[in-house]
Amino acid sequence: MELISTLATTNWDTFAPDMIVGVTTGVVVGAVLLIAQGITQSRSSRAASQFAWESLKPKLRGAAFRGWERDLDSLTQLPPALVALDEIAASQPLSLWKSHLKKPDEALDLLMALVSLRAQFESNATAVEAALGVSYRYADIFRLANGLSGSKVERYVRARAYGPQAQSQSAYISAGLTDVEVATYSHTVDEIIGVPQMAVPLAMYQATTKMYEELLLLFRKRVQLGGNG
Repeated sequence: MELISTLATTNWDTFAPDMIVGVTTGVVVGAVLLIAQGITQSRSSRAASQFAWESLKPKLRGAAFRGWERDLDSLTQLPPALVALDEIAASQPLSLWKSHLKKPDEALDLLMALVSLRAQFESNATAVEAALGVSYRYADIFRLANGLSGSKVERYVRARAYGPQAQSQSAYISAGLTDVEVATYSHTVDEIIGVPQMAVPLAMYQATTKMYEELLLLFRKRVQLGGNG
């Protein structure tokens, strides 16, 4: 009888609204907790990324200041600094760090730009070497090159590939040329470089080299100064 009396006195008109309010409140509270948890995790991830990036900078600084002794026997030897930076960066989530940092960091942007040049460097250098191997087929240099050393010609072409500064006296001495030989060899090298099959990859290689040197200079300054860009 007591149960029947209780059921009889229950206000069923408010039951459904009360349940809806209760469920809605539960959903809202749950959502707030999830958002708060997400914010906490996001802050933790950002802090971890910032710490990892800052901790890596001393190692990058050491790699960035490696010198580059130009190899006149083959252009396929990559700049040591580029190789070292790429090997360090390869195991790191640079894109994730970039998305997590509160402020853009120029050093990180420069590092990502630098390491992206490695494949381009390798491709362009290989193309120049391949063109150098067959360039005699496309230029009328047999007469000009009569009695000249093929290895000296190739070394001087590579010296020219490194840029305008490589055409100085120190460059042709490095190529093994004497003062007497310079004029003749320079004429021959000009013939080779003028061949389209050589000119195109050579120009691409020089452009990549220039971009690398400019980016590396900026990167060295940024990692030395520290802080965000």
